[in-house]
Order: sequence, then C-alpha cells, then structure tokens
Amino acid sequence: MTSPLSPFTVPGSIRFQHCDPAGIAFFARLDELLNAAFEDWCAAAGLPFATMMRTDRHGFPLVHATIDYRRPLLLGDQITITHTVRAVGRSSVTFGVTITSANGVCVEGTHIRVFTSLDTHQSVPLPSPLRDALSSVGPL
Repeated sequence: MTSPLSPFTVPGSIRFQHCDPAGIAFFARLDELLNAAFEDWCAAAGLPFATMMRTDRHGFPLVHATIDYRRPLLLGDQITITHTVRAVGRSSVTFGVTITSANGVCVEGTHIRVFTSLDTHQSVPLPSPLRDALSSVGPL
C-alpha cells in the first residue's frame, strides 16, 4: 500500500469525450475524471473498488463537494489530477482535489467521502488498515 497521506497524482489528457461542442472540457466530465482518480487512490491505499463493493459490500460515496473551475481545459490538454487527504473522521475522509495543466490550476476544490455499508446504506467506520495509515491526519 502506498501512503494515502501523500498527494496522489494521476496523469491524463482532455479527450474529445470530455468536451462540449466548443472543445472545452464540460464540468460534469471533469467531475468524472476526479472520481476515476479517487478510485485509483483507493486501489493504491489497498481498497480496490471491485473488492470493496462486490466482496466486502462497502461503498465510499461522495457526500459533499465544492469545486472552483478556474481555467478552461481544452481538447488535447495534458493534465494532472491530485487528491490530498486533508482530514479524517470516524467514517469520512476529506480530500483536496485539483486538476492542473501547463496553464496552472484549472480545477480546485474539496471532496468529502463517507465509507458506507452497501446493505444498510449507513456510514461505517473506516477499515482498520486505512484508519491506521491515515492516523496522523486530524479529525473533521
């Protein structure tokens, strides 16, 4: 498991599928890119989504987001998506999220995720290995 406390970065590019007819990345597609990078963070932290959801019957949904779209991203732009753990609660993790390009920070915000049971749809404590790895971050 890589340290979930380190800023986690995923490279990418803005593709045709991410853009509106003007060739500018559509905000909903940028949110999908942030979510895909979160799935990668989970895998690197030892919680692959397929196992977490299918076998363990847990989810880690987004329950609150604040996002500022600072600069447009255009078809062909090379990007870096970053998730940084900011705070940890009993069942929640708050992330700082950014998407940067050669022009600087284009998307910046905060995501709060809550670990849940897929059977009861209620929050449950973070798994012990993840909680131990995140123990140096203060509570929400």
